[in-house]
Amino acid sequence: MSIGGGPIWSTQWGEGSLTSSLMDMDGDGLVDIAISGSNIYYKNISGNGKIQFKEVYIGAEGMTDTSTELSSTEENAYHATYYIQRPFRMWKAPYDGEVRIEQKIKK
Repeated sequence: MSIGGGPIWSTQWGEGSLTSSLMDMDGDGLVDIAISGSNIYYKNISGNGKIQFKEVYIGAEGMTDTSTELSSTEENAYHATYYIQRPFRMWKAPYDGEVRIEQKIKK
């Protein structure tokens, strides 16, 4: 019997996309579920120890496209004037604490 060894390597690559996201859509301090490309979101109505969501329609009746193309000079002036922010409110958990994930591996 003989045993040998040699170099081993691995190359991995991945790509992903999301169709939903967790964010506070309505400013009530609870995380809601937003769905990309949809005119609904799921409002967090949790309470009394029970997690619940209800479907809410996001209406845009009567709105028109007010997009305007900016020249590079106008765009630079805009960025110099206004601070770029995230388009959505960030969610902050209503409780503090620790989440621990453990795994046992057996041979």
